[in-house]
Amino acid sequence: MNRRTEPLHERNYSVEGDWEHPKEIQEVYMEPARKRSTFFVVLLSAAIVFFLASLVFAGYMYFRGGNSVSADNVDIAVGAPVQIGGGDVLSLDVTVTNNNPVQLVLADVTVTYPDGTKDADDVTQDLPRDDALLGNIDPDAAVKHTFKAVLFGQENSTENIQIEVDYRVPGSNAVFQKVKSFPIFLSSAPVSIQVAAPAQVSSGQEADMTVTVTSNSTSPVSDFLLQADYPFGYTFASADPTPTYDNNVWDLGTLQPQQQKVITIKGSLTGQDGDQRVVRFSGGSASAADPKSIGTVVVSLPQTFAVEKPFIGATLVFDGNATNAYVAQSGKPVRLDVTYVNNASTTIVNPEIDLYLKGSVLDQTSVIADLGFYDSGANEVRWTKETDSNLTSLAPGQSGTVSVSFASLGLSQNIASFQDPEIDLSVALSGTEPTQDNAAQTLQSTAAASVKIASDFNVTAQSLYFSGALAGSGPIPPKVGSPTVYTITWTATNGSNDVSNAQVTATLPSYVSWANVTYPSSENISFDPVGGQVTWNLGSVPAGTGYSLPARTASFQVSFTPSISQVGTSPTLVNVATLQGLDNFTSTALTDTAQSVSTRIFTDPSFQNGQDVVGR
Repeated sequence: MNRRTEPLHERNYSVEGDWEHPKEIQEVYMEPARKRSTFFVVLLSAAIVFFLASLVFAGYMYFRGGNSVSADNVDIAVGAPVQIGGGDVLSLDVTVTNNNPVQLVLADVTVTYPDGTKDADDVTQDLPRDDALLGNIDPDAAVKHTFKAVLFGQENSTENIQIEVDYRVPGSNAVFQKVKSFPIFLSSAPVSIQVAAPAQVSSGQEADMTVTVTSNSTSPVSDFLLQADYPFGYTFASADPTPTYDNNVWDLGTLQPQQQKVITIKGSLTGQDGDQRVVRFSGGSASAADPKSIGTVVVSLPQTFAVEKPFIGATLVFDGNATNAYVAQSGKPVRLDVTYVNNASTTIVNPEIDLYLKGSVLDQTSVIADLGFYDSGANEVRWTKETDSNLTSLAPGQSGTVSVSFASLGLSQNIASFQDPEIDLSVALSGTEPTQDNAAQTLQSTAAASVKIASDFNVTAQSLYFSGALAGSGPIPPKVGSPTVYTITWTATNGSNDVSNAQVTATLPSYVSWANVTYPSSENISFDPVGGQVTWNLGSVPAGTGYSLPARTASFQVSFTPSISQVGTSPTLVNVATLQGLDNFTSTALTDTAQSVSTRIFTDPSFQNGQDVVGR
């Protein structure tokens, strides 16, 4: 292949003279770059300014709280003393400050007081809480409200007052809440208690107390109760004034400022040598739910007794039972043994034992003292060395026993007229102890006990045909193969004490059937065919039933169809009846029985001999 070639020719180019002007060329070509640089500088500066402004704004909003509403921005300030005397009027200034950027709508404040707080305007009224409407609170605004109350509480105790603020914000139905607790110290009690009593008491001796209640409050203290809690071994005897409830609660009513009330309490303490017994007194306004109990205790005081072994110890033993509360049957003799012992480290000379019996139900004719003298005028039995040679002197640790028997009046002596019959006994032991200077020191000790008389609770049973509340039917005397209906009547009587949960039970023999007829309808009589048991539920039976009150009676009918094997006999209709009940005074179970009843209806006035024997 032939390639075509062309000859080369020289060409000349001319260059303009612009190369001689470099400054102009530079200005022409650098102008766009300078404009772009200025724009970026302005933009960067603006960004920096915006950033700084944003930082300042963010800091402001951070410290100001931003646009959000928070309970942390609601401040509750309380203006009140940090301590106050119980019963004094407390003035509580509550200031609510709104640090939020928006308004608080319908703000209200509620103050919840400790138990026992009273209304300052009427101290008879309880004040568990108080509230006030503060209304709308603008941003950076504050509203103050003053509350008044009378605080009651134990001396030197700290109580807490709770303050709650509820509010809304614009555009929302939600309720927000801020709570603050304010502690307050009660430096004194509105009422003080003082007790005058011996610090040491010999076992069995009297431990009398004088209690003084004083109002320290500047306002009346209403419905004030004083309560004494007795320890084990303390026996209450009496008090002046008499307790309002039970034997340990006094309703002192309204105590005026600085008013005093005095209560004397008589009783005795028993215990081992070295024991300590504490009687605790508490005071406060009555509970609204239970007027017999203290709602809030505002004052409490313990009274401590140190129990010592008596110089001459005594133990009372009733029918072999060492107790200070014995239950006896009316009219039945009770044996009392008084065991004595010299607990002193020296000999006691001329010891004397005096027993005092007190009670309107004591049968003075029944008192028999062994080696002692009974003074019926003073109801006193005295044992001395003149009546008992063992009482000339008592060496350390020496002991002995004296005895007496006595009884209460019986039903035949109208004991049913005595409500809650009881015989109180007190023993006084005395003697002299020689001292180093040959002087005689008198030693004394006491012991006490009571004998409660149980009620005479009895039941009788009889079978009838011709008379009574229900008429009998069928052949009399009874005949083989023919049913005869008899009436059974139970009668219950009760002596001196109220009885509860009383009932009579008995069973029917297998050959006797229940006729399902009872009288009166007011009495609860039932029959259980399984076992054939008849039950009369009496419930409560008051004292004097059958004596000053009508006796309780109940009747029911049974049907008896004799068999040939019973010809010539007087078969039993109802087996032995058992009476049971609880003596409310003595807290003991009472029982009695009535003999079984048969076809021999001898208590029926129209009964004739021979009418009870089964014939053919």
